[in-house]
Amino acid sequence: MAGDFFQLSPVPNAEYRDYSHYRFMSPVFSSFPHTIELDQVLRQQDDTLISCINQLARGQLLSDTSLSLLTEVSRPLYQSQDTIVCLVRNYEADVFNAEKLGQLQGEPTISTAKDSADLRTLKRSRVPKHVASKLGAPVVLTANLADTLFNGLLRRVHAISSAGPLIKFDINGCDEATPITPHLFSMYSPTEQKVTATRKQLPLLLAFGMAIHKCQGITLPSVEVHCKHIFAPGQLGVAVGRATHRDGLRVVGFTSNCAKEHHQAVIDFYQQLVNADTQGLSARFATPVHSLNMSKKTATTHPPPAVLSYLATCLRRPLPVTEELTRCVSTYGQ
Repeated sequence: MAGDFFQLSPVPNAEYRDYSHYRFMSPVFSSFPHTIELDQVLRQQDDTLISCINQLARGQLLSDTSLSLLTEVSRPLYQSQDTIVCLVRNYEADVFNAEKLGQLQGEPTISTAKDSADLRTLKRSRVPKHVASKLGAPVVLTANLADTLFNGLLRRVHAISSAGPLIKFDINGCDEATPITPHLFSMYSPTEQKVTATRKQLPLLLAFGMAIHKCQGITLPSVEVHCKHIFAPGQLGVAVGRATHRDGLRVVGFTSNCAKEHHQAVIDFYQQLVNADTQGLSARFATPVHSLNMSKKTATTHPPPAVLSYLATCLRRPLPVTEELTRCVSTYGQ
């Protein structure tokens, strides 16, 4: 299963030898017999807002209607404790959360993780060493604990107990205060093919503000999006797309430079789907996805320019077309 390639770009992970290639660059992707495109938007009902989100996500030239909407939603929101602020960088979100936590009455409760094994690996862990909470603070779950308690669920701290923060969740139609206890997070090494470190920590993060990549997939009835430091295609579209209605949306600091255009490989991929639709379902993926815009003769000997350009961007250096590179590209994903 693959998501929307017009959203956030893949994040490289050298440890897994994952250099942030798009899935459609794999020849395995083109072997699937069909593709299902979901075209019904459920989160928003406002056609103007939907159109604006799509243009931001795709990095397209914004229409006058979309520009007018972004100007309209630059005003302050009605003061609500449920407003979540979307920021670009983790550091900005951490600072914002610390400042907002300090504004709540009472002393914070700090949970310190219990670690084991490789400290070098733990430094790369996304699970923080210390987690702060306080009565009334908004938090987000960072692990799947049960069918109704899942990663990305937003709630507020209802009370602090000796067992851990008490969070009210809707369970079987009833609000129940559930203690959140430390969860065991494991760090797996693909090179050693084993778990090299563990960290036992509360599966919670403060959620006065969130980095855009962490709020992807979450619905936010009241959200304030800060555009400063936007650097990647799809970022702003993802952030604005968390809103359900323009009345609960504020966009701060928007300029036309914030709508970043996607790499040509992504544009070519979607254009191929459009072309296949016009030719009928049987034509979909008639051309291997990793051979976009290439004739049959050149597609069998060289990677397409769009793929080479994208790989060069990831590696931050130009890539000459060599037999080794051609072989790597043609077998990627197998």
